[in-house]
Amino acid sequence: MQPLEPVCPARKDFSFEVLVQEHIKDGFGLNNPFARDPFSSPLSSAPTSRAVSPVPLGPEHSPSSPLSSAPMSRAASPIPPGTGRPPTLTSHILLPAKVQLLRLRPRSSKNMNNIKRLLQIKKEKEKGCKHRDRKCIEKKAESSAAKSSALNPIQDRLLKKYVAASDPFPTSTQPEDYRVASNAFTSLRSKIAAPRRLIFYKDIPGPGANLRLVKWRENKCLPLLDNSGRIVGLGAARSEDPTFLAALLHITDLLEDAFQRENFSSTNDQGQGAFPILKWGFSHGGGRDMPMNVNLPGAKNFGLTEEVISNPAFEWLARKVSSIFAHWAPRLHAHYAETKDAICSWNLELKHWLGCAFAAIVCNLGPQTICYKHQDGANLPYSWCCVTLLGNFDPMRGGHIILWNLGIAVECPPFHHFYLPSSSIVHSNVAIQPGETHLSVTHYSAGPLFQFTERGMRAELDFKQTASKEDRKRSAAKDAEWWKFGLSLFSTMEELRLLGASLG
Repeated sequence: MQPLEPVCPARKDFSFEVLVQEHIKDGFGLNNPFARDPFSSPLSSAPTSRAVSPVPLGPEHSPSSPLSSAPMSRAASPIPPGTGRPPTLTSHILLPAKVQLLRLRPRSSKNMNNIKRLLQIKKEKEKGCKHRDRKCIEKKAESSAAKSSALNPIQDRLLKKYVAASDPFPTSTQPEDYRVASNAFTSLRSKIAAPRRLIFYKDIPGPGANLRLVKWRENKCLPLLDNSGRIVGLGAARSEDPTFLAALLHITDLLEDAFQRENFSSTNDQGQGAFPILKWGFSHGGGRDMPMNVNLPGAKNFGLTEEVISNPAFEWLARKVSSIFAHWAPRLHAHYAETKDAICSWNLELKHWLGCAFAAIVCNLGPQTICYKHQDGANLPYSWCCVTLLGNFDPMRGGHIILWNLGIAVECPPFHHFYLPSSSIVHSNVAIQPGETHLSVTHYSAGPLFQFTERGMRAELDFKQTASKEDRKRSAAKDAEWWKFGLSLFSTMEELRLLGASLG
């Protein structure tokens, strides 16, 4: 393949930090989740209330600006020179001719009063939810979904637009038969045949794989439906906003630069694949007796992880994927946001992003991130994790995400988001072609975090030792119905269509 000239040339005066500053509008996420505003999420935490002063464009940046004063480097430009990345495959990655920047609108006192009022309403509701039982969670999720139209008419119109234009793909999978723990907070690992066997594109229709190929059109959302019509997976349509692609290119540069700077000699191989990773956020389980940060001082690559993840691009991405999550699964998103907010209030030292419902992030640095057959059994079984696909590869010949329980291989283009229940479904990747690159960023939440809140902010062992007999009996009865409750949090296409129709 002959190298091509970059479609979008680098700008010397371009700063991603300025772009993030200029996208902050009214501070409460009342903007387009699929297009220009990356901080929109109607059901998650409010963004930071720190006032942001306007930052001028071009070389006249104020030296006092905390973001614009950072020195520019190869990794700081979202569109580096052509020598900084493998040639772009223009047949499947279309870059805009020019990145349009929006002028910053300072927050008004009226918006700040609305923020205070909504936060006060949220606090008053939480006073009556000390035990955080199932009925309380359901009530708050339904209330939040019902109020979304009053909060954000722009997002309501987009919900109607994207649902109507989606391509639902029905499958015969039956989640009620998935192997989960008795309390449904983690999954039981399935026995996987030939777990380290790589699947190539030519093997998909063959007898060894026995998979159906699913085409994903880039301008369409791809909801994956189970046998009851629930949306158990989602391929999100890529935003048409040129700044969206510029931001993901910037994140790709940061990860590629981290891989080269660290010069990884050994790779992370824990059954998922042979590639180095960086983790950030907080989790529970896996040797942790309580929720704690996954990247602790003294850990391997601690400094590198903090340096990379502290870039504003990753907070932008976290809010973006959480916003899409809220629109396609509002009840499940509210369940995530409630749990995360409760734990972060319990421990103020946990690292997280405001406005994002997910608790942690893992960056797969590649350069060829190809996963073996595996389950992320420690994640919540009735949930989604979000995989953001990055790199330079031909999606028609490799990089597909295989969902073995559903018997499908989904064609996944780069710079798209794919949501899947990674805990309860065995999944893997199709190998890419030689010379191509494939990276990813995954947002997720561990199942024991939800168990921790249900046990009154206590670990399972502490709960069994300190809880009364009545509490343990009540908890066991609730656990028996928890899997059914979890499945009820998924949306259906009919629900979303009716919601869109009611919003007119």
